[in-house]
Amino acid sequence: MNRERFDYLMREYFDSDISTQDLADLDSFLRVDPEARKQFLEESHLHSALRTMGLVKAQQLRLNAATTRGSRWR
Repeated sequence: MNRERFDYLMREYFDSDISTQDLADLDSFLRVDPEARKQFLEESHLHSALRTMGLVKAQQLRLNAATTRGSRWR
């Protein structure tokens, strides 16, 4: 496996900026290489957790801003 190519494809995939051809290449890596599948699953879990944390943090910031605004101008 060409590690640099695989890393590039994963970055493109997780950035939602992957072309059709690159997606096919990523799929090929994942089909034939168990280590690539393992790494991809680990990265998937990490990205999912970070996205969830970001959404929770954004919601907390919105709630804090609404609470702060309400208490200052009432």
